[in-house]
Amino acid sequence: MSRLAPVSRSVFEHAPTPWTVGLLMRSLEGIPPETVLAVHVAASPGREVWEEQVVVGLWNPDMADEPIVAILADMPPGLYLKEVEQ
Repeated sequence: MSRLAPVSRSVFEHAPTPWTVGLLMRSLEGIPPETVLAVHVAASPGREVWEEQVVVGLWNPDMADEPIVAILADMPPGLYLKEVEQ
């Protein structure tokens, strides 16, 4: 029987700066409008990119105390395996 090596864990603060709609719009200046907008989702805070997704819409709830616009993403177009319980 093999033993697993001990794991060291520590707490860290993850404080990314959220983008605003204005910053996004300025960043997209000069990019052709037909360009696909993709999202790379982090696997965990401050870690590597998990998987590319494509933007499929926006969500803008009516929240007076915290205005927010969420970009909705989904997997890129393609063929995928689907697991079906028998």
